[in-house]
Amino acid sequence: MSTPIKFVLHVFIGVILGVAVLFLGLCAAVTFAFATAGPVLLPGVFKAWSTTENEMPAMNFEPNYVGVLLVIVVVATLYGYVAFQSGRRISASGLNVCP
Repeated sequence: MSTPIKFVLHVFIGVILGVAVLFLGLCAAVTFAFATAGPVLLPGVFKAWSTTENEMPAMNFEPNYVGVLLVIVVVATLYGYVAFQSGRRISASGLNVCP
């Protein structure tokens, strides 16, 4: 596989990883806010708090879409860079991972 295709593939996998990490973080924040009945803040990304509406517990949240996008882009870029560099290091050392 050529180098640009590998880099694009690694960045795509990084985007999927970034979305997964962000989803887990948001689920943890909502769960923690519901369990503690207090506000939870992921700075620049997400705010969640528990309220009562019609005598039933309710969850409110306020996402920051720029922060969400920034988290995904940073994780994707870091994963793409690290994967690309580790592939170059392996090929430079003469080790052949795939026959």
